[in-house]
Amino acid sequence: MNKRELDQRIEGAREVVKPAVGDKKFLAFVPGTGWGDGLKEIFEQDKRISYGDLHVPGAENVVEGHSKVMQIGHVGDRPVIVMGRVHPNESTNADITLAMRIVIGSVRDSLDGIIVTNGVGTLHGPVNQHLGWLTSTIHTALLNASAYIHTGRRSGNIGTGDIAAVDSFDTSTVGRDTPLLAGEFVDLYHGGYHKESNSSFELDRYFKLGRRAVLQGQGRAPCARMAFLHGPQFEGPAEKIAARARGCDVIGMSGLEGFAATHAGIPFSHLVIATNGAFDPHSHEGNQAVGKSQAGTAGMILRILSENWPHWPRRF
Repeated sequence: MNKRELDQRIEGAREVVKPAVGDKKFLAFVPGTGWGDGLKEIFEQDKRISYGDLHVPGAENVVEGHSKVMQIGHVGDRPVIVMGRVHPNESTNADITLAMRIVIGSVRDSLDGIIVTNGVGTLHGPVNQHLGWLTSTIHTALLNASAYIHTGRRSGNIGTGDIAAVDSFDTSTVGRDTPLLAGEFVDLYHGGYHKESNSSFELDRYFKLGRRAVLQGQGRAPCARMAFLHGPQFEGPAEKIAARARGCDVIGMSGLEGFAATHAGIPFSHLVIATNGAFDPHSHEGNQAVGKSQAGTAGMILRILSENWPHWPRRF
């Protein structure tokens, strides 16, 4: 799919969605592992649009936890859109990486922001334990020192079941899974720009909103640098250690919606639940179970965000 075809898909999807959204401004949620269960407790649906009706690539794929619908409703008094996820690991079709750009683009002018969520593996904890306690302790300390050099901050511990706010990204492995086309670029460090309102936004402001909500809902709010790793695939200790040495705190296969949101000029915040330990045995079913166990806290955090997220576009 080239840029012209993508724009045509977005425009077609926008016409389908327009009668359902009207002139309201919405906060959007992209629910990942555990987060969808949290949303069920607080979200009330008014309307539902199939991704098939929006001609979204991958709408036909059936994957547990990845709904292919847009739900329009509210959380309390806040109008909310819940965007089901189309994930690059669901297909080898090259157009699948553009799917969420069509979904986001269809309601772009109706959004105050997007909350991207997913389950991840934590990269914290001792390494090389098979070499003995002393060697493991030394290696872990050196690894944490390397991470500090890369990020310039000391990481708060992220254990299995913990919720964290993503404040930066390691995109070195995104590769062909990028949702951007040739010649396109986003600056996730400085933020984005909304052409129609001639307004810019700093993503750090929205990261802080997300972190504040995590603090209120969980009692502590660790920051996380997230590494993307296309899956599903084998994750060996060596590549996890390498990611930790680069300063990454968590590793996951989801979250590229933030790139698409920034390119579209929409502020976003990214929150994660650590569903498995760095070097512990884990499975899809086990990760789902950990995510579900944190659904209550996740729902509380999303409710706090829906109550405090500012309206956009505006000048800051």
